[in-house]
Amino acid sequence: RLVLFTAYTLILLFFSVPLFWIRQIFATGVGSYVQGKSRILESFRKGTVNLAQDILTRRMSIPLILNILCLLLIILTGSPGLAVLYGILLTAALTILAFTVQKGWKTVTGEADRLANGDFKSEPEGDPTLFRPIYDRLLAVRRSFQQALQEGIESTNMRNELISNVSHDLKTPLTGLRSYSELLEITDDPEQMRKYAGKISQYTSRLNSLVTDLFDVSKANAGSLHLDPVHLALDQLIYQALEEAETNWRTKDLQAVISLREAQVLLDPDKTMRIFENLFSNVSKYALKGTRVFVTLRETPTSYVVNIKNTSAAPLNFTAEEITERFVRGDKSRHEVGSGLGLAIVKSFAEVQHGRFRIEIDGDLFRAIVVLPKPEDLPPVPDAQDVDDNSIGPLESTDDEKEPQ
Repeated sequence: RLVLFTAYTLILLFFSVPLFWIRQIFATGVGSYVQGKSRILESFRKGTVNLAQDILTRRMSIPLILNILCLLLIILTGSPGLAVLYGILLTAALTILAFTVQKGWKTVTGEADRLANGDFKSEPEGDPTLFRPIYDRLLAVRRSFQQALQEGIESTNMRNELISNVSHDLKTPLTGLRSYSELLEITDDPEQMRKYAGKISQYTSRLNSLVTDLFDVSKANAGSLHLDPVHLALDQLIYQALEEAETNWRTKDLQAVISLREAQVLLDPDKTMRIFENLFSNVSKYALKGTRVFVTLRETPTSYVVNIKNTSAAPLNFTAEEITERFVRGDKSRHEVGSGLGLAIVKSFAEVQHGRFRIEIDGDLFRAIVVLPKPEDLPPVPDAQDVDDNSIGPLESTDDEKEPQ
């Protein structure tokens, strides 16, 4: 009885399994079942597609070798069965290849139609099969357009912000000029007239400085800035800029710690002087009162690197990239006199002379780094007039860079 029970159970399983398969075939359809479940058919399809891709990419050795081997086998054996089998397999491969080509072509043309209709946001759909290289290039066009669109939006926003900032910065001195001009017209007091005239002169100078800075930045960015490079001593030029910043630095009790080595460069003296004037002016506006400012000049194999470090009086709530943009200032309230173009001019004037400029921020430490190219085989630079180092406040010459306190 145990043997019979086991036999009947095995017979039931033997017949039930095919019945379940037959039921699934009728439920899903013969074609869908064979296409979805047959690993042999799937492998045959992948092999056909791979052979077609080899032909498209001019790697025809494998398909040709396989075809020649099959034909030689049929000829040598003289078997009609092999010829029929080869014909069936070849027909099946061509049929699969036709459906694959049709599917991939629909995917590629669909993507091309979406791009032609201006739809650059839809996600890619479908499998391009044999047309993968063309499909990838269409997707590259989509990504490039999306990037260009994003850059255009950012450019528009920047232009709107630029117009807003220019309007604001121009409006302040213009309003002052109009107000004091009206007061000047209605007063007969000589003392008041002199006072109003002085205010008008201040606003005029501020407006002239703003317009000049704006033109300089525009010319530098457009590549139309005229340069007159000459041989000059970079260290002496920095000393001269420090001397001009002396009064403002003394007002805030800033102590300069200077370490400059001799440096000969071939640069435009006016543009280079403007770089350091703007940087030292930035220090006088935003450095913490009573701290030290470090100015160093070191040499690399291809350039001279000037470091200017100071401790900021206000929290540095901006990034190094933001502060070098046009009309961006560390003082968000705009109560400081300035156009917000100082560091933008430094960056433009350094880059137009094949140099670099960057900002580093570490807590309250503000570091401006100017990298200027070092020309080769320069003739000796005549000694400049000696500069009294003590005229820049309490100066300390040292070879070691110290952090501001």
